[in-house]
Amino acid sequence: MGDAKRKKLARDAKPHEVFPDGHGPVQSHVVDVMKTALDSLRDVLPGYDFTLFASEREASDDHLLPRFNYISTAERADMVNVLAAFILKNKDMLSIDAAVARDPEGSA
Repeated sequence: MGDAKRKKLARDAKPHEVFPDGHGPVQSHVVDVMKTALDSLRDVLPGYDFTLFASEREASDDHLLPRFNYISTAERADMVNVLAAFILKNKDMLSIDAAVARDPEGSA
């Protein structure tokens, strides 16, 4: 596994390491599937906005990194705010999970 790919998959990767230059364009069949999925969700949950992310596990071209695609029914600014709140909440949860998993210190 190359260094760029390892950084993309690392949990502590920086945003510019996850989304560097060199990604290929989204494939038309992926767009069709993602649109169909969003349409289905909107049919069964009217009044909600959705954002769907799809990331290739392996690059389809040797010189490109795996693609990361998204599609959303929400305005970009609204979804960015929702995602920022989600990230903050889940970072807190990761800290709690790590603290609970740690062995107690000191004597009992």
